[in-house]
Amino acid sequence: MIFDCEGTGKNAVELCDLLQEKGIWALDTAIYSVRFVTHCDVDRAGIERALAVLGEVVARPQRARA
Repeated sequence: MIFDCEGTGKNAVELCDLLQEKGIWALDTAIYSVRFVTHCDVDRAGIERALAVLGEVVARPQRARA
């Protein structure tokens, strides 16, 4: 799945870094595009956890850029 993160106030690299801190791996494919995939051993609970973490990360205030 490709997630357009432009409306989150974060670019794809920032979003992927924040997700990785929570154990969710995703790949930035363009400045505002994040690619999510699953594996056959990821169950419904794992997907729901990933969605919950994504929601938390997106809801965080944007970090100040230097």
